[in-house]
Amino acid sequence: MSGPSGLEAQLHREMQRALAADPSLPAIILAIRAPQLGCDWAGAVTQAGISRQSPAMALRIASVTKVYTAAAILRLVEQRRLGLFDRIDGLLSPEAADLLADHGYPAADIALYHLLTHTAGLHDHAGPLSPYAELCMADPARVWTRHEQLRLGLGMGPPLAPPGTHFSYSDTGYILLGEVIERVTGMVLGPAVRQLIGYERLGLAQTWWDIDEVPPAGAERAAQRMEELEVAAIHPSSDLFGGGGLVATMGDLVTFLRALLRGYVFEHPQTLAAALMTPSVTFTPPALLHSALLRGNVFAGRQCLGHGGFWGVQMADLSDLDVTFALSWGQARCGPATSGLEGGGNIVDRLVAIILEHAAP
Repeated sequence: MSGPSGLEAQLHREMQRALAADPSLPAIILAIRAPQLGCDWAGAVTQAGISRQSPAMALRIASVTKVYTAAAILRLVEQRRLGLFDRIDGLLSPEAADLLADHGYPAADIALYHLLTHTAGLHDHAGPLSPYAELCMADPARVWTRHEQLRLGLGMGPPLAPPGTHFSYSDTGYILLGEVIERVTGMVLGPAVRQLIGYERLGLAQTWWDIDEVPPAGAERAAQRMEELEVAAIHPSSDLFGGGGLVATMGDLVTFLRALLRGYVFEHPQTLAAALMTPSVTFTPPALLHSALLRGNVFAGRQCLGHGGFWGVQMADLSDLDVTFALSWGQARCGPATSGLEGGGNIVDRLVAIILEHAAP
């Protein structure tokens, strides 16, 4: 424990409280870096009957991967191998281009920026209106291809809106971005993103792409569940092609997000500034703004930037306080742990509330 405030001890107690309130959670893992509060800490609490979990364990970060995919695209823009507003019709494989055309999607009008900001008018093959989650649970060992998932998303209906006019979160769009990265670099997606972002330079020693890359020596995987099903039993191809795919420790998520927002990922400050601008479309609710890089959220009444992942992961940065945290509650099918606590609120709100108490003058 660092500093006299007892911040880490209070955070740990709240994690224990949340775990006790929700038996469906296998474990809760938190990493936080808050230099102004004298805090650089990671901790874990484990449900009875689960092998002891450690903050050094890595896990599937699901849609948090989108931030890395977006950063890789923006690095290609910096290298002038892509333009942010390039249309995607000349960037995709013939199979992907044909699928878009067959389902009435105007690839010649869809820009990379529209995919990055979820304004391309695409349905979400993995969203709540899709049967995708049930398909994965019914056959966890199924090996998916990106074009099977693309076909499922495009088959959900005609475009939701003309490109650039409407926000609708879409994993399907990030599948297309993953394909663009592979075609432009001539590399498999995981190694391409690693090289473009510079994991080694940033100190991301416990971050790797499922299937595409070999895990670091000695790496251990944390417990994650989808209801009673172990996430490890679900083939990684279910969430692999750019909208998901990365495995990382919570500490590495904190390191990455801080590096990203403090100017260590991109060569030029204007790249980050442009990437954080939000398009002029309606967001519902308004606080959940989404730029080409990160999405907004409000925890304990405080606006922050970050991203969440389906398998029970949240990373966030409170820039005005110089606080960055990453949290896993290890369960896909619940709110972020948990609505049943006395006093209300989920664990993310409650942890941020504790941080804000210690940050108050």
